[in-house]
Amino acid sequence: MKYTPSSIWLHQLKENQVKVELERTIEMGITGDHAIDDTSENINLGASSVKVFFRADDIGVPGNSFFRLLSIFAKYDMPLALAVVPTWITYARWDTIQDRIASLNIEKYRQHKPLLSGKENFSATVKNQNSNLWCWHHHGWRHINHESVGKKQEFGPSRSFEAIKNDLERGKERLESILGGSFHKIFTPPWNRCSEECMDILADLDYEGVSRFEGAKPSVPEKLGELPVNVDLHTLKAIDAPSEWAMLMSQIRKGIEEGLCGVMIHHQRMNDNAFAFLELFFQMILKYRFEICSMSMLLNSTGSDDRALP
Repeated sequence: MKYTPSSIWLHQLKENQVKVELERTIEMGITGDHAIDDTSENINLGASSVKVFFRADDIGVPGNSFFRLLSIFAKYDMPLALAVVPTWITYARWDTIQDRIASLNIEKYRQHKPLLSGKENFSATVKNQNSNLWCWHHHGWRHINHESVGKKQEFGPSRSFEAIKNDLERGKERLESILGGSFHKIFTPPWNRCSEECMDILADLDYEGVSRFEGAKPSVPEKLGELPVNVDLHTLKAIDAPSEWAMLMSQIRKGIEEGLCGVMIHHQRMNDNAFAFLELFFQMILKYRFEICSMSMLLNSTGSDDRALP
């Protein structure tokens, strides 16, 4: 299937202009409408209380854009939650993904420890480094729509309890078999929507959390944690590129204002412009010293990972 990037990314970005606007958006999210006139001390203090995490959807078929995405996250040591479609992933594809991650680790380690790179056990030493960056979790079953009317859902109201339960159980078993210990019991429903029955079944299957778009209904059961995203980098829909850009800046600002900025990624819809923006966004996150979180760690009592930022 051929995916088209949203209209924002179809136009060449002017890096300096984008940087200025992104900085302004971030600072206004931290301290309000008067952020530009505020002191650096207040801006830095406000930023330290903001958590940021990233979630990439529709994972399972490795390709150039997917590996480019992994490479950028590894370069900046940014955690990424990867929502895997069970029927898309195979043992062979998983092996390919793991081999590429291992090569990223080796390349990065060589840059810092060149004297060790010639040792016989070098690859084994670093193969599993940075495994905590990746939160591989559950994303539907086949990622297909079962609703004849209304918005798309794979686990929506038109399906029976038995059908939903069967697909969730099959998906969980397949991911546990292929991903092994890398699998996290977190569920991202396709299109960020699912029924109350679906979430009740997830709770019965001992899932730990659900990630949808902020404000999604119905509410999650008490047994499940909620990990909402509120920034959509690649699937916004507006009348034109300027309108989409305004929507994106508004989402980033609102997420920062709320103290939890969850960013949704679709690598199939990324082009060079989208990748360039992602790197610039990472640089801004590091500059303002936000609390960088993995989605899995947000579920525990600490609320984030405790990695020291540069």
